[in-house]
Amino acid sequence: MARIPTTEANGYVLGRIDYQERDLILRAAVEDEGILSFHARGARGSSRRFAGGVDDFVPTRFEYVKKKKGLCRLAGAYRRTVAEPSAADLAAFAVRSYVAELLLVVVEEGHPTRFPFRIMEWVTEALAAAVPTEQRRARAGWVVDRVHVILLHREGRLPVLGSCSSCGVGLESVEDVFFTTEQGLRCGGCGPGRGAWPDCRIDDLAMLWGLYAGEPFSGVRASKPLQSWLLGLVDQVADKSLKSRASLHQFVG
Repeated sequence: MARIPTTEANGYVLGRIDYQERDLILRAAVEDEGILSFHARGARGSSRRFAGGVDDFVPTRFEYVKKKKGLCRLAGAYRRTVAEPSAADLAAFAVRSYVAELLLVVVEEGHPTRFPFRIMEWVTEALAAAVPTEQRRARAGWVVDRVHVILLHREGRLPVLGSCSSCGVGLESVEDVFFTTEQGLRCGGCGPGRGAWPDCRIDDLAMLWGLYAGEPFSGVRASKPLQSWLLGLVDQVADKSLKSRASLHQFVG
């Protein structure tokens, strides 16, 4: 009998459940494929075919048989040799858990896109970078803030950053700026409007622009009001409560 051809691709396991006695059902971010579901037969008892490659959130090389409908069959998986966050960094684990759950909620399964893989790849790289131990928590929070900005931009929910959404005046020339969940960014002359976060300041606009532009971690994360504003918009996109939010709050803040 001819061997069924397989596909190989890099990816990350975003979630898994035990199935029958030795199997796993995996949902994974796969490069160029978006999110796929795999049936991994015998994965809970095979260290040869699945050498660390079915662990959550680790860089993985998948070998699988793709199907038009239903679960893809996972033939093998192994852990890629790339830089990863320290296993002792609980903040980094909480971030990866949260980002994985967020992707599973907002990205349609089976829709070809590089977005979930690229997000997980960047998150892994950013959290693996060397920083002083006392900055790990702030760095983890900065990663969450940037993921929120990237996601909101993808979903068309990030307002134009350079001008007032009401009158169009350039925000760099005004003294006050209001962040609103319903009407974008507004200058002081137009007032806060509905759903405003009045504690945000013009400095927060600079931080927001840095997150959008991909500026490197500076040692601090966004202010609490800016974090709340981003989270409010993300909650509208996700439209459900995320279980991982509790551990994120505990280990990251």
